[in-house]
Amino acid sequence: MSRHPLITLLLLPLVACGMTEERFAENMAELTCEAYEACGITVAESCVSETEQAWLDRVTNEGCNYDARAARRCTREAEDRDPTEREGCRITDGIDACQSVCGAAGDTGG
Repeated sequence: MSRHPLITLLLLPLVACGMTEERFAENMAELTCEAYEACGITVAESCVSETEQAWLDRVTNEGCNYDARAARRCTREAEDRDPTEREGCRITDGIDACQSVCGAAGDTGG
């Protein structure tokens, strides 16, 4: 069964507005390790890969109703923050979109 071209065009903006779980985990892992370093925590070379898996596990577990739009907003806001001006080492603190990535009841921590 093929999809009508108009339906495909209408669905593209919905997909483009969000972010895959994998891409979100990758971005947040990089930001997390940068935040750790800015806080004076020595990070291993494996920080990004290990942290990426932890982020991926958070957003792909069955208790998470992943919101791709909230993930994109969360990532953008976290990227816009200067790592040296964060309170503590948690990159998601104070970012409402990050608290919505797993839906209203979810919490991405970080």
